[in-house]
Amino acid sequence: MFRPSFTSLAAAGLIGGLAAALGGCSSLAVSSNPTTIPSVAPSVTESPTATPTPTKTFTASPTPSVVRSTPTAKPKPTATKTKVQSVQPLFVASLPSTVDAVVGQRIVVQFASDAEDAWTASATGGVTVGGVSFSGPPEEQPDAPGTTIAWVTAKSSGTSTVTLTSGKGASKKLTVRVA
Repeated sequence: MFRPSFTSLAAAGLIGGLAAALGGCSSLAVSSNPTTIPSVAPSVTESPTATPTPTKTFTASPTPSVVRSTPTAKPKPTATKTKVQSVQPLFVASLPSTVDAVVGQRIVVQFASDAEDAWTASATGGVTVGGVSFSGPPEEQPDAPGTTIAWVTAKSSGTSTVTLTSGKGASKKLTVRVA
């Protein structure tokens, strides 16, 4: 049986140290069997090689083919949302002869009245009347008049007339110009 000598162990240590020092440079295979002389063999890594791809050749046929055009699809309109700005209501505290509004705007007509007046409202043209209500005077002032409120909405552009009529036969007119 072979006994390792000092020189063979020293050579193995030298080779192992050299392999460790060169570890980042190349790949080395080191034998670690102490009974044999270590050998250093570089490993070889093969890189893949490109293989040529076959090319396809096209030839023209002697008879022309029939070309048919396909009808193009007509674009369909898509629904888009139109952002509508909210319009602030128009408050009319005393009845002027004419007010200006825009389509979609609400007009709040407010005037002093008594409960027995029983006001109603009607409209012609592009405005509609949403209702009429009466509020009595505050408890602190029982002798004060109450308030009648009529809600009017501008529906279409043009000049319209709102007629307020009391139960006693009195009437008030308001012309609304809607832009």
